[in-house]
Amino acid sequence: MKSRIFVYTEDSQSPEKIDYLYPREFYYYFRVENTSSCQFEATFRVFIVPEELVESRCHWIELDKFKESLPPNSKTVVCRDCDMSSIVRQPPQKTEDELDDTALPTGTGTTVNKHKSYCDCGWPFHLLLPRGRRGGMKFKLLVFISDWSEDEVPRISRCGSISFCASEASEKYPDKKPMGYPFDRPFKNNSYEETFAGLNNVVIRDICINWVDEFPEVVVEGYDHFD
Repeated sequence: MKSRIFVYTEDSQSPEKIDYLYPREFYYYFRVENTSSCQFEATFRVFIVPEELVESRCHWIELDKFKESLPPNSKTVVCRDCDMSSIVRQPPQKTEDELDDTALPTGTGTTVNKHKSYCDCGWPFHLLLPRGRRGGMKFKLLVFISDWSEDEVPRISRCGSISFCASEASEKYPDKKPMGYPFDRPFKNNSYEETFAGLNNVVIRDICINWVDEFPEVVVEGYDHFD
């Protein structure tokens, strides 16, 4: 949690101190093996759910979806910055000024041109992760890999997440898989474990999210994220 001064600019102009949810910067590290003799274009689908709701497929929340190239006959560590999440408005709004600035940039020399992934549609960065509980709240993190060549739908616009932003009227739904895949249908025998058991393209891990009032800012030096 963080605190800041919020001014009601469209009402009384009165300032008020508010608390708001804000996640600590984080990164995904996925260890992946491509046993094929050909390069594989993979779709990574990342979901999270509270442990107590794990059997309810409708409560699994998409955190990210992205493409990554896996070299043939290789073991790869895929690193992903939380800033790059496909569900977040781009560029992420983090500072107090950015959070208060709701105007959309237009014209040349603006964020539209400077940020290659600019998109006004998306989930606010500070709501990317659930709040959790004081002392910790248990979640399940699932990573599901599918074949990008079987998923991709050619698009004119690259703006926005397929889950949080609608397609333009002239475009198709930007994924050949159903919305919410692989949680688009009931679990086998109402069990998520039976549904994903034995699959070599999915992994589920236990994680814990702590609700804290303050945390130190962390700067990672010498880190290059994937583009």
